[in-house]
Amino acid sequence: TAAARALLSAAIEEALQANPDELFYRPNALICRGELRLKCGQTGLAEADFRESIALAQKMQAKAWELRVTTSLARLLASQGKRDQARTMLARLPAASAPGSKIYLTVSSDSGHGHGSSLSVRTNQRADTYSFLFDQLGLQLPGPAKGSAQAP
Repeated sequence: TAAARALLSAAIEEALQANPDELFYRPNALICRGELRLKCGQTGLAEADFRESIALAQKMQAKAWELRVTTSLARLLASQGKRDQARTMLARLPAASAPGSKIYLTVSSDSGHGHGSSLSVRTNQRADTYSFLFDQLGLQLPGPAKGSAQAP
């Protein structure tokens, strides 16, 4: 509702103004403000918040914030038909990470953010996530149970 958005907006602004020299949570506050502005149709202001958050996260070498906000900005750009620009931003992410580290990122133009996605899409997303986690933890995926049918 409009009242809830106004209240949330005021809280975010207060957080950003309270201690402007405290940078630790600022990238996240800018992400939240950008997402809220996006919901209100203020795409230009949302994009500015996302870009400011990216710059600050890079300055702080805060890779988690950089990853989160870059995906938000890429989603916005893709929704504006700037898919090549969005892909370029996303392609730079692995190069910006620590040597040897991996980033799990999926991009799908035929599903939403979990709402309205088909069961098969959600199941495949979950399987991809678990496969990535198993790989990162050095775990082996269990094989099929004895006596069960195996896929060709």
